[in-house]
Amino acid sequence: MITQDNFKSFLLSLGFEQNGDVLSKHFLHTEGMLKVDFNKKQLIYPEDHGLIINERQTCNFSQNENFVVFECVHRLLLI
Repeated sequence: MITQDNFKSFLLSLGFEQNGDVLSKHFLHTEGMLKVDFNKKQLIYPEDHGLIINERQTCNFSQNENFVVFECVHRLLLI
């Protein structure tokens, strides 16, 4: 189960790079970038590259399922 306690180490295992409190991963084929701001507790999706966020409640650390959604988007961007 992905939780707030293990989320950072999980992202690092997926190849995210850490710069202070922000972890990010760039996807060449889409030019998009996924980011996680641990200070602000925000999940940041590449909206500037066409990804549409329908519900903002998935963009924070309030529910563990948000981490799962973020990981699923990560997998989709790898395709």
